[in-house]
Amino acid sequence: MPHSISHSPALEGRTLLDELNHRIKNELASVINLVSFKAIWTDNADAKEELSNVVDLLHQHVEVHNILTMPDRDALVDAGDQLRKLGLAMSRCKLDRMNIHLLLSIDILPLESERCWLLALAVYELMTNAVRHACFDGRDGEIKIKLMRAGSWVNCRVTDDGSGLASLVAACGSSAIWQKAWVAGWVTPSARHRPRSSWTSL
Repeated sequence: MPHSISHSPALEGRTLLDELNHRIKNELASVINLVSFKAIWTDNADAKEELSNVVDLLHQHVEVHNILTMPDRDALVDAGDQLRKLGLAMSRCKLDRMNIHLLLSIDILPLESERCWLLALAVYELMTNAVRHACFDGRDGEIKIKLMRAGSWVNCRVTDDGSGLASLVAACGSSAIWQKAWVAGWVTPSARHRPRSSWTSL
């Protein structure tokens, strides 16, 4: 009589995430190979240059995807360093192309790798929403990420100077600001007395 193998929900979820991550990497690799092939074989110099630029852009998106991949093991990770890597990768693949400047003010904050991963996912989503909805009206934009301690918690705030909520402000008569905050988890004791970093631009 066959025996059924039971899996915990956490293990099943991890397996599905690993499979999805593997599939996305394969699809990106396939697209990169296809565009690279076209760039090599075309005789049009302008087309070759544009296709090469597309390949570079796709590689930059792969870098963002790798940063946002779920970690293999649970260990302490510097959340500040992780957000700097994410910010730099986002600047290369999206922000710089749209003249959006990224400013960071980040503490050195060790977090468990899974909490750090969740923080990076949240910040990525907030940055993406700012790019899509902030409405910089043709001028250079600015997005700020501030990672700070809030007692025993980690608080991360993403703000921008766009006019994405202008219509809401006009309708409500309020001074609403496009702003989001997300709490990541407990601060490790060793990080509670580290100095804060000043604003830096990527």
